[in-house]
Amino acid sequence: MTFSFDQFVIEARAAVVTEKPTQAIRLLIQKALEIKETLVTKNPLEKNADEIMLFEDDTVSVWICRFDPYNVVPPHEHKMNAFIGVFQGKEKHHFFKNDANGLQYKSTQIIEAGQMTSIGTDGLHAVVAEGQEDCYSLHIYTGPLSKVKRSLFDWDTGQALEFTDMNFQRLKRSPNELELS
Repeated sequence: MTFSFDQFVIEARAAVVTEKPTQAIRLLIQKALEIKETLVTKNPLEKNADEIMLFEDDTVSVWICRFDPYNVVPPHEHKMNAFIGVFQGKEKHHFFKNDANGLQYKSTQIIEAGQMTSIGTDGLHAVVAEGQEDCYSLHIYTGPLSKVKRSLFDWDTGQALEFTDMNFQRLKRSPNELELS
């Protein structure tokens, strides 16, 4: 089966505006993951880059993301539905809720190559690669991810902070530093 990221973007743009976008997006990612080896060989993400936006407009954002096993991406929100399909490695998501008591751990989910997950508009998570290797995944968001005002959350206080590169870098943690319970 032939695959191109350009065609994937075209199909993602069509999927998000269908009558049943959740179903259409999930089907699109599942179809792509059936040939995950091709995604690995055609991956346009430059070595050691964390992400690449393949496309974005007001209805959809399509990204490829890389996570390493040494840095936990800080707790953050998307404010839109997110669909994630892992095509290389394993991705570990720690889910939280933020309330008057601060950031509260809810659960952990590990997504292996060939699997996918989705996160709702109110989802709050931190991400790291599971194991010793980087992981790579397709991400489809149902809106303009880079244009939405989003927040990062302080690990200790739960305080919402502006999603800036400086805050992002400051809030990264080593997996050894996490105290989830």
